[in-house]
Amino acid sequence: MHSHETITDNRLFELLAHPQRRRMLRRIAATDGTVTVDELVDSLAIDGEATHEARAIAVHHRHLPKLEEYGVVESGPGGAVEPGAAFDDAVSLLRRGAPCCGPDQR
Repeated sequence: MHSHETITDNRLFELLAHPQRRRMLRRIAATDGTVTVDELVDSLAIDGEATHEARAIAVHHRHLPKLEEYGVVESGPGGAVEPGAAFDDAVSLLRRGAPCCGPDQR
């Protein structure tokens, strides 16, 4: 996250508007808080039209960087992905069912 900023609700809404990012965060929240990048890629397998390679590219190059930029997740050693400073805020918004965070269906 930008070092002196806290994440705004508007930024959270934007980050959580994408169903794949919501699934990724739900996957992390359902564990002890640490998952591998491969587990996140696998959690997106319900996207029937996307190949494993396409999901991996999306996770590595689109979703993780966006979530990391605002402190929602952090990448650790060995491909580990852990909750960041803003993770609890994001998950709380998901659990409240905010308008940005509807069903994971397209």
